[in-house]
Amino acid sequence: MSAASPAETKRRLDYYYSVVSSLILSRQSAVTGLIPASVAVTTHGDYRDAWVRDNVYSIYCVFGLALAYRRLDDDTGRAYELEHSTVKCMRGLLFSMMKQAHKVEKFKHTQNPLDSLHAKYNTQSGDPVVADWEWGHLQVDATSIFVLALAEMTTAGLVIVYNQDEVDFVQNLVFYIERAYRTPDYGIWERGNKINHGQPELNSSSVGMALAALQAINGVNLYGARGGAGSVVHAYPDEITRNFMTLVSALPRESNSKEVDAALLSVVGWPAFAVNDQELVNLTKNEIREKLQGKYGCKRFLRDGHQTVLEDNSRLHYEPHELRRFENIESEWPLFFTYSLIDALFVDDTKSVTEYSELLKPLLVSSSSHEDEVETKPDDFQMGLVPELFIVPHNSIEAEKQTPGSQKRVPGENVPLVWAQSLYIISLLLMDRLLHPSDIDPLGRRLIPSSQTPVPTVQVVLLSDSPQLQALLATFGLPTQTLAEVQPVTVAPPSALRDALTNLGRNAKLGLTGRVGRPMGALSTSRLYRCQGRLYCFLPHFLDREEFYMVSDESYLLNVFESTLGFLRNYWTGVGRPTMVVLLNESMFGPSLSALRNREIIKARDSRLKEKRTLLDLGMQLKEGAVNGVKVRLGRLHEMIPTSQVESLDFLTSKAPEKGDLHTILSGGNRLGSRILPTRLNLSSRATEEGRRVRKKSTFVRIREGSIGGFVSPTTPLLPSTPFGLPIGSPTSATSISTPLALASSLSSSIYGAKMQSYFDGVSVKAFAEPTSSEEVEPKNGDAEKKRKPRSPGTPGLVQTFDVNDLRSISDAAKALTGTSDLHEQADLLQYIFSLKGKDFIVEAFHASVGQLLEEVYIKARDRRIWDVVRQTAGVLSKMVNSLTSNLTDLLVRKIPVSVGFGNKEFLITSSMNLNPDSLREAIFTHTSDARDGPLVEELITYLGGFIRSDPVWFTGIFRLRTFYLVAAMRDEISRSYGCLEEDAHRRLMESSPFEIFTLVRQVLTAHQEVDPISPSTGSSPSPVRGLRSHVSAVQEASSIPLIRTPSPSLPLNIAKAGRKGLPSKLTISVQSAHGGFVNVHIAVDGRPEVLPDGVLALLTPGTRGILVITIDFISGTIEDGLLFDTHFAATESGELMKHLRDLDDGKIILVVTLDEVCQNLTPVARRELAKLGSRNAANLRPMDRWVMVAQVGNPSECVEHTIGAGFQEKHLCAIEKTVDLAGRRKDLDFLAMAEKEEIAKSTVMAIVGPCQGRWYRRRRLDGALNRVPEKFYSKCWAVLNRVRGLSLTSDKILYRDPLTSEKTPEEFNFALVIETFLDFILNIGERATAVELLSVLHHIFESKEVNLGDDIVDLLDVISDATRSYWKTWVEEFGESLAQSGEDSSPDFNAHSRLARRLFFDLDSERMKAFLTASANKVVFKQDK
Repeated sequence: MSAASPAETKRRLDYYYSVVSSLILSRQSAVTGLIPASVAVTTHGDYRDAWVRDNVYSIYCVFGLALAYRRLDDDTGRAYELEHSTVKCMRGLLFSMMKQAHKVEKFKHTQNPLDSLHAKYNTQSGDPVVADWEWGHLQVDATSIFVLALAEMTTAGLVIVYNQDEVDFVQNLVFYIERAYRTPDYGIWERGNKINHGQPELNSSSVGMALAALQAINGVNLYGARGGAGSVVHAYPDEITRNFMTLVSALPRESNSKEVDAALLSVVGWPAFAVNDQELVNLTKNEIREKLQGKYGCKRFLRDGHQTVLEDNSRLHYEPHELRRFENIESEWPLFFTYSLIDALFVDDTKSVTEYSELLKPLLVSSSSHEDEVETKPDDFQMGLVPELFIVPHNSIEAEKQTPGSQKRVPGENVPLVWAQSLYIISLLLMDRLLHPSDIDPLGRRLIPSSQTPVPTVQVVLLSDSPQLQALLATFGLPTQTLAEVQPVTVAPPSALRDALTNLGRNAKLGLTGRVGRPMGALSTSRLYRCQGRLYCFLPHFLDREEFYMVSDESYLLNVFESTLGFLRNYWTGVGRPTMVVLLNESMFGPSLSALRNREIIKARDSRLKEKRTLLDLGMQLKEGAVNGVKVRLGRLHEMIPTSQVESLDFLTSKAPEKGDLHTILSGGNRLGSRILPTRLNLSSRATEEGRRVRKKSTFVRIREGSIGGFVSPTTPLLPSTPFGLPIGSPTSATSISTPLALASSLSSSIYGAKMQSYFDGVSVKAFAEPTSSEEVEPKNGDAEKKRKPRSPGTPGLVQTFDVNDLRSISDAAKALTGTSDLHEQADLLQYIFSLKGKDFIVEAFHASVGQLLEEVYIKARDRRIWDVVRQTAGVLSKMVNSLTSNLTDLLVRKIPVSVGFGNKEFLITSSMNLNPDSLREAIFTHTSDARDGPLVEELITYLGGFIRSDPVWFTGIFRLRTFYLVAAMRDEISRSYGCLEEDAHRRLMESSPFEIFTLVRQVLTAHQEVDPISPSTGSSPSPVRGLRSHVSAVQEASSIPLIRTPSPSLPLNIAKAGRKGLPSKLTISVQSAHGGFVNVHIAVDGRPEVLPDGVLALLTPGTRGILVITIDFISGTIEDGLLFDTHFAATESGELMKHLRDLDDGKIILVVTLDEVCQNLTPVARRELAKLGSRNAANLRPMDRWVMVAQVGNPSECVEHTIGAGFQEKHLCAIEKTVDLAGRRKDLDFLAMAEKEEIAKSTVMAIVGPCQGRWYRRRRLDGALNRVPEKFYSKCWAVLNRVRGLSLTSDKILYRDPLTSEKTPEEFNFALVIETFLDFILNIGERATAVELLSVLHHIFESKEVNLGDDIVDLLDVISDATRSYWKTWVEEFGESLAQSGEDSSPDFNAHSRLARRLFFDLDSERMKAFLTASANKVVFKQDK
């Protein structure tokens, strides 16, 4: 198209000026500058008020026309008039919001809908028009579009903000919207949940608009070219990134109740351009086109009843059952064609421009038919008007439902919708080339989807907190600097930056306090900052001294360090490189520091040091320039400054800090210095270790009934009975929202409150108390309870049992506290006193409060890595992870609710609304009983939050996480690893380090991938690894390898043979060892060689050093694990060896082999522990001796051993061979009875007799614990439920079809939550996973049979029970002969062995499971015998 002449251009601009004047400027208030949404007053509402969103969009065409005149170099004054009409409107909105500055201040802290800015104001005065509770005012997208437009218009040259008060208010608007990623609101349609019950939701359109606003306003000087540092607005990158991650994880979904929304067009296209992934942009647009687009525009969302002829105008809300009436007749909005048209013009998509301009033309209404809507109409006015929407007339309803899109629609009463008309005018200006996309997008946001962000190199500076540590690290060639050496740069903790930024936006006149003191993230602390000529750098958040105990675990600290590097690589968008400054201290190195100081080790750099991965190894990787694929540069701080991003903090100088001077705040005071802890309590490492042994066997109840360990009978998973949503129209609703424990959102109340009764007819809250199966819900510690005996106070290694109701025991407890040096006892006694007197009670013997003494025990245990005591004291003190709310929010915003506690203490958190550290602390510690449970839950949430950010694919199919069942799954993995019972597994869990818990959670999340769904019987077995205690380096070096030990690769084949021939009868162990590193281990079961696990084979290679302990199960003869203890390397290894031997259950067969040198740090205590197994040579081992031993725990007479000294020639072998009569050892065991009574670990039982050797049993339990479901599962449930009257689990637990399927669509998230709640009635996690499979089977049957059982209720558990009995019969027929050969009953009764039968059934591979479920479904549901 050739360029138009200036005269033609002027003529066209004058035409548009007349249009804009008539349609928009004529309506603008002369006083406030505000614009009414319309002049219409219809049955659907009064549109004469000024909505924030509508005003911004309405004035956009005025702004665009002003820029077009500016391009023409207008001399008529119209450019000036239009610019200042725009400024007046924006300032009118600014004034209206500034009148509510007190609400902005309050909302920053509460995120309470009642504290939000109003969504609309009186057009003539700018005052509120409805009360806080009379409207869904919380609309984050409306405030965000204002901030976005302010940034765009200011960048284009308009001056909208005039003074510092206004600057401060805009800065606080940034704080108001920056947490959009966790703020459920009422959204662009002002209704939240689509049934319009006043329940806010997290809306992707709101998050996306907030993201765009934050990105746009960051760094904008509101005074334009004449501004200074104080008029610049700041948005910090960590909040921007959280909004970004939340948005991309949710798209194309809009919210819980809306699968997709046409409003997302404004997010993925103009004006937000919030998504930088073009594939995701196209996916979202295509989803909208396929589900919402029609001939007259787009539906807002599915089943939207707004302004349809079937809508009941007498009420604002809908009843759940009536939403289905609106299906296929939803109103269509031409507004969205204008968005699509502008977007096509921005990307120069000629085809789409033609398509949408042609679609719009027939929808425009002649201005002559709406003259009352057009004021001061000029003679040449010919522009068509854009109606608000088109509706299906009453007489066309049925035909339209039958054939969607076939009937003619008519425009609604509101013509034009000024918002839509404005966008249409912008599109015409762009098509006429009077306006260029860069004019109304001066920040270039349209280029974001196609931009490529370069991958940054992360700069790392290592500092030592002392010259001694610096010298020690330098010995290994690892350069570090001290704090003195980096001067004049000031190194400060991240909390110092947080404290300094609380002054940003502070304004006493407006009552604004500035930024809320929340932790600063890695993106913010990886910048350098300049203030008043001084340079500051801040440590990453995980090194803050205010952090939780988890960073005291060296291995976990390594993982967090590496994760932070990866996060910086993936999300850094700043100028320059990210610079991470790390301050090292001796405590970070843990036990490895003593090894670093060992000069012999330093010189030798032996294999053990190379194998044990430490911070030193990470430092070496940093020197090499890459860590886990992240490019890094290690250097001195002054070398990094030129390539770092340096931000100015000079804007803070205009606001004097309320306390102290700015430099003192930025330097963090003395928070980097070491703290001197007063020592009041006695401490003995030996007594503490002895106390651990006593605690293992003791049943001292430390206020621990109802622990998440699960050793009590689950009662009622009590659901929130009080709605915490926002009931519109109730002024008293504020009290329920502001309650500290009001964590469950409005969604919770809809799912669990009275509304749930409409889905689960006849089910009361008490119904949850009735377990659907008896398996795994009985107490496991009854026998132990009978053995409890009172102890004498002060007895070493023993703990007195106190009556918590006996106040006279306080003095006894205090006396016992003075006489013990065991940290376990001290923690127990202090917790007892705390439970009665609180933390401020003074213990006279120590002249200190209980809280101070608990803090002392906490720090001592933390420094010594006694993790169960750490968790116990942290729980009593209610310590919190600083980043806990952020990690929990990362789960919630990705639609994964989290529950805390179990039974009548289970508390479900579904929304981040009102979620703050105090309320979360109360929720966790109120809904857990064991003091250790709270900190463990905090760990789990922290790890899960990190995983969902780094590896969201692990959460595929998970729609709810219940921490109780996650702990149960972790306990199962430990039990499987060690072959131990659940009580012992739970003890081991609590004693595990944070990194071991972290790795265990990762294993639980990823273990389902280890089962081959196609060929489970012949597929490869999981990779073997070493135990919880040893060699976490194997996991650190290959993060995909699980930490917990698993059976060897040969196990499935051997067990398959064993299962058909009965249990193995003979175990042969042959060991040969010689000088020079030669070791040969041969193990055979019934003459068949047992292939050693890869982990054990790796330890038998030359160059390995230490004592190798291989554990073998005496029932099945299978290898359980192989652990290496380098007792030459450090005495701590002797302690670990001693712990491991003491933890072994009686009957276990162990093989002990020395590899190379073992004696230097083999302590006398460890030698005595070996002697208890029957060894006579362990006490006299000398350097370079070769020693092998086979023993049985608890039976010293069975020990055989052989030793050769260093003087023998290499050809001499240290060799033994021992045959173990497994059948004889089992002759007094009733295996099936023991399995039924759970006297044998379930994993051992399944490995022996399970059809898939326990692998599918394990997967189903893990999937059940995680609530994992297959793809499209919920839509299949919807289809099944739509063909029956309901689904049941028992006679009183019924999920009815109506009104559920009438209200909710198949892919609606709220429908998924209802299904999850229904399945929660199944307490057995393996059975829950099987029920999920059954529902998929039913869907397949319904689809293939094309039947409808509209009046029938399908009992899922009846089908599963029938299938279980069928398989039991098959199993007995298959293995009856083998059972008889083993001395068992050849025809065991199902009722007597129901638990075992269920476990065997749950171990079927997917194809056989499907076959049995299909057969039983046909029989039970469809009444077919075959």
